[in-house]
Amino acid sequence: MSKKGKRRLINRILCLILIVFCCFLMYGCASNRLSETEIEGLREEYPTYGINAPEHIDIKFTSFEETEKYIDTFVYGEIVGQTRIYTKNILTGIEELDKKREENGISSTFSFRENIFRITKDTKGYYNEGDEIILTTSEELLGYLPEFKEGMKLIIPVAFDSDDNKNADYTVKGMYHVTEDGFCIAAFDEETYSKLDLSGRKIEEVLKELKKYGKSE
Repeated sequence: MSKKGKRRLINRILCLILIVFCCFLMYGCASNRLSETEIEGLREEYPTYGINAPEHIDIKFTSFEETEKYIDTFVYGEIVGQTRIYTKNILTGIEELDKKREENGISSTFSFRENIFRITKDTKGYYNEGDEIILTTSEELLGYLPEFKEGMKLIIPVAFDSDDNKNADYTVKGMYHVTEDGFCIAAFDEETYSKLDLSGRKIEEVLKELKKYGKSE
């Protein structure tokens, strides 16, 4: 083979290597984030909440930026065990009002759902891996808030409701579903209620970004 022929062969091999490298690079970039089409295709399994509030409950539709200043940390983990359902009698503390409510057939008994959430990691370092917290949801808010089920993996913004941080209030703004392959899908209308752009990204990247938000230490 002539020198010219060898040079052409080498150039072809180098071009082939470059093409293969570019393909791997493009695949790697694509696999680090889900496309909008892929996210929409997963919406039935990972729905959006925080939209339809019960008619008889007045809920202010605040943005993530308005609520994040009350958040202590973002916890990533999994719902474990079965849901515990219980009722509680809640009075206003005003005797005349409570009596009037009773006379008008307005019940003071409310139903709640309690779930255990096992933490893998949180953004502020309050918890260790394996720590568990209790999440409580009024049954009246199901649909506006998620109905937690065993095995669900989520990132949840929480505010401590006890000195030992075992009980926590939470908001859907800033909540993300986590898929089996580690992608995050917003559990709220991210585009309408925040300036975040994290849906479809990997869990590590999302937690790193959310570390910027929450109460100042």
